Amino acid sequence: MCIAIVNPKAVTLKKSILQNCWDNNNDGAGILYVQNNKVVAKKEMTDFNKFYGYYQEAKRSGNDIVLHFRIGTSGGVNEHNCHPFHVQDDTWFVHNGMLDVHVPHNSPISDTQIFNNAFLKGLPKDFMYNDTMLDLIEYSIGNGNKFIFFNELGHWRIVNEQAGVWDLGCWFSNRSYSYSYKKPTYKTYNYGYGTAYTPTSSIGYPRVYNDWDDTYDVKSEYKWDSDSKSEDVMCESCCELYHKDELEILPDFNDAMVCYDCFDSMMYEMHGEDYISDRDVEVNDYNKSFEQPKSAYDTLDPLSPVYLK
Repeated sequence: MCIAIVNPKAVTLKKSILQNCWDNNNDGAGILYVQNNKVVAKKEMTDFNKFYGYYQEAKRSGNDIVLHFRIGTSGGVNEHNCHPFHVQDDTWFVHNGMLDVHVPHNSPISDTQIFNNAFLKGLPKDFMYNDTMLDLIEYSIGNGNKFIFFNELGHWRIVNEQAGVWDLGCWFSNRSYSYSYKKPTYKTYNYGYGTAYTPTSSIGYPRVYNDWDDTYDVKSEYKWDSDSKSEDVMCESCCELYHKDELEILPDFNDAMVCYDCFDSMMYEMHGEDYISDRDVEVNDYNKSFEQPKSAYDTLDPLSPVYLK
């Protein structure tokens, strides 16, 4: 089922809370935070203490944090199905729930990634600031699913916030953190910035906007920071940085970019032992270039008359 968490910068969660989340949702965990105006995304599959180290690093950044602990329901238990997932530019998201999308038999990717590739990646780059867009997303996923969107400004938005709980100063998508909670009395999205106000929703409930940066004009055109772009690009599966020439582009998944290892892992899950990596072919061809040419005797049967002479 998973649990997704918004952890505002003023709150430090006890290690025991995160341990509960890990133990109850033990198919991998991920974390998002901002450092040097860029989103840092990390994943860990097996070692809670290593993940807790990531959390401590995130707290030192002094910014809000988004966390996710997974229970795998489709696509396999591995890094490229572990949240968070990249949407576009420097926008990421995590998901709690099971989406009503077709997941092919033996699919290497989960329902969350299928939804992301089919719908979210095609949205305008400022969609997380557009209430109508979020209304449509909520309508399409139903009230049993919860999304958290997060970008390089440290802004986050929760879709289906009313389906989770606010407790300990954080938002939890369910109670698997194993602490008491107070049921919210409102249904809302939530900004991680902006002056507090509650406009009327087109689908009949108020939204709440929390104020951490009242200098930002919600109505202004949002511009993405494109300065200081390096040649390094983050793999959208394992979140490691690679040179852009070391990534594969997946046209069937809205041009998602993944490293060679993640690409080969996904292809192997799809095609099994029939899959042969292009890089394996290149290595074999390279090795063959050093092989000594065979003489006529090398190709003969050792019992042939030629050998017996």
